[in-house]
Order: sequence, then structure tokens, then C-alpha cells
Amino acid sequence: MSHIDQQINRILQVLREEHAEHTNVLFASDHGELMGDHHLFRKSFPYEGSAHIPFIVSGPGIGSGDHQCLVELRDIMPTLLTAAGLPVPDSVEGHDVLAGPEREWLHGEHQEALMSPDRPGSVQWLTDGRWKYIWRSADGREQLFDLRADPQELDDLVSTLPETVGLWRERLTDVLRERPEGFVEGDRLVPGRRVDAILSRNGETPAGGPR
Repeated sequence: MSHIDQQINRILQVLREEHAEHTNVLFASDHGELMGDHHLFRKSFPYEGSAHIPFIVSGPGIGSGDHQCLVELRDIMPTLLTAAGLPVPDSVEGHDVLAGPEREWLHGEHQEALMSPDRPGSVQWLTDGRWKYIWRSADGREQLFDLRADPQELDDLVSTLPETVGLWRERLTDVLRERPEGFVEGDRLVPGRRVDAILSRNGETPAGGPR
């Protein structure tokens, strides 16, 4: 952490020397690391130690303080383009975190083939900043955490809050409905589907198809 701090300071020092005070700076990370959380040491899982990244924006007209909103790496491009006064292409899926509308919830996923080689699948999750719902496509296992009351995600509420679980399951079903893996049949999530690292963009089923 000290090394990263020193390197960032070198960049900021040059900006000061060049009188580039109008420069916008955005600091983010592609992922966190589980350092023993849930007895795990790696990235890729949806738990906060892995999925909760820094996202710090500084520049002219940007106020100080900690603003609690849902962000993801796709937000970097539209945020910086808008700050620079440039148009954001229609194909961009991220949000401008400084001026754009805040998203209600966020979907994340990761292939689980390396984590469970005997039962390859994916881990899918949704969060609105308070609730986090997790579904593993290999075996259909679900988890639900109240991040406000349980920020370390130690108390799985999936068996005690069926109505809340049902709401988030329905949302994930809508998100995955058109996916080529065949995660959804009717109005239910279907575990055990084959998962490939690369998805088709033209509606074709990935090599191997559903199983």
C-alpha cells in the first residue's frame, strides 16, 4: 500500500509542477483480495473482500467526502468522458458516477470452473448496497447477506428471509433470462448448465451448449 501511495504521489507532483490543476484523477482497482475472509485467499468470489473496490475521483468541481453509491469498472469510461466534456457512446453500459442517475442494484458474475473443476459453473450475484444475493449456477446454492447489519457477511439469511430471497431471485432470473447458457426456464433458475468464459453476442449458444 505504501508503494502504491508513493507512485500516485509522483504523478500528482508532476501535475502540480505543470500547473495542471484542472486534471481529473480517478483511482480504482480491478478487484480486491480475500485475505482469510470465509477461509479463502483469492479473488473472483462475490464477497466484499474480493468485490468491494476503491473508486476515488478527484478534480475541479468535485466535492470531498464519502458518497455511498453502487459503482463498477464500466463506470470509469463514461465518468471521465463526461468530466472532459466529451460525448459518451450509446454502446457504453456504465454510468457517470458524478452526474448520472444512481443504479438501483448491480449484477456481477464470475466463472467458477477454476474454483470447482469437478462442477464447473458460475457464481452470480446482485446487490443494492445493503442486500447481497448470491446464486451458484453449478448446484443452485443461494446465499443472502444484509451488508448493513453484517458487513463481514458472516450470517447467511437465505433460510430465514424467504420473501427477500424470492425478490432477489426474481431479479436475477430477469437478468439471466436471455443468456445463451440456458440459466432460466420459464420463471425459474436452472442449475447445472455449461458455462463458457466467452459469451456469444449474436444469440448463438456457446460451444457445447446447455447440458
